[in-house]
Amino acid sequence: MIDGGSLIVFAGFLTDWLAIIFGWKKFRPYAKVLALVILILWTLFAFDLNPGQLGWMLILALTFGLLGDILLLFPHKCFKWGLGAFLLGHLTYLKLYYDLIHLGLAKRLITRAPVWAWVGAGVIVLLALVVFNRVIIRDMREPRPWWLVQVALYFYAACLSVVMVVGCLTVGLFTIGGMWIWALALGGVLFFISDFILAYDRFVRSFRNAHILIMTTYHLAQFFLAVGFITLISLF
Repeated sequence: MIDGGSLIVFAGFLTDWLAIIFGWKKFRPYAKVLALVILILWTLFAFDLNPGQLGWMLILALTFGLLGDILLLFPHKCFKWGLGAFLLGHLTYLKLYYDLIHLGLAKRLITRAPVWAWVGAGVIVLLALVVFNRVIIRDMREPRPWWLVQVALYFYAACLSVVMVVGCLTVGLFTIGGMWIWALALGGVLFFISDFILAYDRFVRSFRNAHILIMTTYHLAQFFLAVGFITLISLF
């Protein structure tokens, strides 16, 4: 999966990272949008311009990420809409996981996970929510209306945690796919880290270098999720 096209993707990421580090404020919006546009185009070409239903679902999830990036360029007016776009992206990833696991079972590429695996996944999701509650929710600079923001953040954190856990489960379920299938687990973990830092910086306490940490983990998360899903989709 590491080819000339992926190097162009990382060049796009690097352009955005440099814009953040050196404070290129006028250029930064273009660099931020360009990074995801290049990733979406790379994904499309990875399917030889014929993604099929599953491939288009992956591109849709990435497009929601691009929309979220654009909306967060206007954080004072569009922050909640940006998070909403990312939430739609996470829900699309979850639908893609569901379809791939369903196809894997039908084609006998995977076996049903034991009960303990699903129980363990549920425990990890609960632990992630506990950490989110203790670090983010309890120390938030009080928003208004409090209950609405709190419920929305819990729901977002739950979806994000499930994406992370299901990605790790999927790696264990499929018996074929090679090393690149592990990109799903890595992408899910990085996405959780990125959004956790974003929530802390936005709602609890701003800190130096938060933005570059958010964007590097976010870009790598989207890339690795794309790599993992392309690998799985190619099996069908």
